[in-house]
Order: sequence, then C-alpha cells, then structure tokens
Amino acid sequence: MKPEPATASHPGAILAIILLSYFMILLDNSVIFTALPSLQAELRLPAHRELPGRP
Repeated sequence: MKPEPATASHPGAILAIILLSYFMILLDNSVIFTALPSLQAELRLPAHRELPGRP
C-alpha cells in the first residue's frame, strides 16, 4: 500500500486565498488614494514635491 501525503493539495482554497489577498491590496490602495488629498491638506503638505537632485 502507498501512504497518502500528510498535506493534500487544495487548488480551490489556494486560489481563494490569492484572490482575497489581491482584493485586500486593491481595497487598501483605494482607501489610501481617496484619503490622500485630505491628509495633505491637514498636514499642509504641497500637492507636488520635487525630487532631490532634479532641477
């Protein structure tokens, strides 16, 4: 008899975890980019900052 592996592969569960993580990243970016203008206004930051070393 051939013993079964201790951990069985569940491609559906793995796909669900990957899709959920991508959704969380998308949601986080949406919240940050939506709140960014009001954060800049509250902190009195300029809208555009020049990069160091560029004229």
